[in-house]
Amino acid sequence: MKRIIFTLAIITTFINLNAQESGICGMSTEDQALMAELYGHPKNIQANREDWVFIPVMFHLVSEGNGDGRINYGPILKNLARINKDYNGFKMRFYIYGFNELKNSQIYLSPSTSLNAIVANKDPNALNIFITENADTQGGGLGTTLGYYSPQGDYIIVRKQELTSATSTLSHEIGHFFTLKHTFYGWEANPWNEAEHTNHVTLINAPGTNIPVEIMQRTNCSIAADGFCDTPPDYNFGITSNGCNYTYQVYDSNDDLIIPQKNNFMSYFNDCSTYAFTDEQTQAMKNSFYGDQRDFLRREYVPDTAMISSTIQFTNPTAGSTVPTYNAVTIEWNPVDGATDYLLEITGNGKMTTYFSSEPSIFITDLSPNVTYIVLLIPFNDGIPNYVTKVTQFKTGTEVSKVNGINFVNDFELYPVPATQGNNVSIQFNSSKYIDSSIKILDILGNIVTSNGFRINAGVNNYLLNTTSLAKGIYFVRIEAENKILTKKLIIQ
Repeated sequence: MKRIIFTLAIITTFINLNAQESGICGMSTEDQALMAELYGHPKNIQANREDWVFIPVMFHLVSEGNGDGRINYGPILKNLARINKDYNGFKMRFYIYGFNELKNSQIYLSPSTSLNAIVANKDPNALNIFITENADTQGGGLGTTLGYYSPQGDYIIVRKQELTSATSTLSHEIGHFFTLKHTFYGWEANPWNEAEHTNHVTLINAPGTNIPVEIMQRTNCSIAADGFCDTPPDYNFGITSNGCNYTYQVYDSNDDLIIPQKNNFMSYFNDCSTYAFTDEQTQAMKNSFYGDQRDFLRREYVPDTAMISSTIQFTNPTAGSTVPTYNAVTIEWNPVDGATDYLLEITGNGKMTTYFSSEPSIFITDLSPNVTYIVLLIPFNDGIPNYVTKVTQFKTGTEVSKVNGINFVNDFELYPVPATQGNNVSIQFNSSKYIDSSIKILDILGNIVTSNGFRINAGVNNYLLNTTSLAKGIYFVRIEAENKILTKKLIIQ
């Protein structure tokens, strides 16, 4: 496959039809000031909003040191489709650049104390998103921190619960990545409340800051709050409001009734039926993309943007059937229009295993006997514009098959796994005959990274794979002989 990888002047671009999760972003007022200083949208750039831009994304699936707790791939694909829906209205498309299974308990549990470790694992050619157990607060205010953008490290942290719930948290944090501030900028640490600020706010600056308090007449909109004139005043009303219901009667220093934009992605109002970015916000993000600080995102590559067909049909095994063997099972389905790759999540015997395939079938040798398995199939491409799934189930038998993909090869193993970048990996197996073959290394999206001819000897075979040229991430080692294949997953750390 290819590289994976108008209404009112105030409310101008409606896109998302799902609600935001209750909680807060971890970016403090100080973090956003630093963000503006380091990555502020260039004033000398006025990007054409009609031009499509394509943003490569590296997803880091963080787990504890022993591998526990890692998020599954399915929610990542679902959220990428969600992000692309949120940003489609102004022609920004995010595509899969790669995945990285990262074992690090410190990052997983406490990313805010792990800046150096996170930076060390970033990919320099992509927007880096680290999916962790917690997104511990960076001083953004009271409440559960759902995620944050780190201006110090230029990466996004999001807790895995936000992806499994398919919220718009990532769309909010990507807004920060492209230099958008909260609509209520300056009120993060001290949201408006009637007892302290009254219903007639006469403050010149937001509490404890030198950030001007924005007023409804827009006379100070370019220097107050987020600096945009098409986002109305918001004194962080959303954090204490009941969902998307704004019932306060609050007046600014000119005695004008404040009417915030509840459904702005950069606000804290939850459970709105639709969310939006304004024209000025979208222009600023496009400008940021074309700025010098984001040149590493810009490349000639155009991802696959074909819509994935919802017509999916398993052809083997038949749903509810029992296959006679357990160590040699072929699962097949019809080719899905728009899909270049397929993700399968197979659950049974108390565990779930993930498989990727670039063909509408997969040969599996590591199932257990007499177990009912549930198969979730997700067809996708690297620019995943939509998310569709199909589920089936079957039961394995108790017979042992000698067919393992290449029937004269046995005991196919890699060592060590995970492997350290730059160190050799030993590919070991036994063969019952001599034959010419090839050993290919594929990335997680099916792209061939290396391919070498290899003479299989009768008996023990040991092939040393040099990993110096392999970036950290997930790969597959594939042996091909007599039009058959054997595959093992390889992790480079």
